[in-house]
Amino acid sequence: MTDQDTLFVSVSDQGPGIDEKDLDEIFKKFYKGKTTKPGGLGLGLSIAERFVQAHGGEIEARNREGGGAAFTFRLPVEFFHAEENKIEP
Repeated sequence: MTDQDTLFVSVSDQGPGIDEKDLDEIFKKFYKGKTTKPGGLGLGLSIAERFVQAHGGEIEARNREGGGAAFTFRLPVEFFHAEENKIEP
C-alpha cells in the first residue's frame, strides 16, 4: 500500500505472537526470544531493521488482535520521471 510519499508493507501470521518482553528487543543483533526454536543466529530482524533505516524508513513489530504477529515497514517513495531524467521526492 502507498500514500503520496510512503510505501507500507506488512507481513503477518496466525502463530503464537511475540512475548511482550521480547517486543522491545527483537531487532537487536543476535537477539533470540525465549520461545524461539533452535537454529539461526538472531540476525534476520536486525538486518531488516538496518536495511529499512538505511533507506530512510521505519520498521515495527506488534502482536495481532486474536493471535499472531505483524511486522510493518514504511519506506519513503521517490518517483523517477524518465522523460525529464530527474527524481522527485
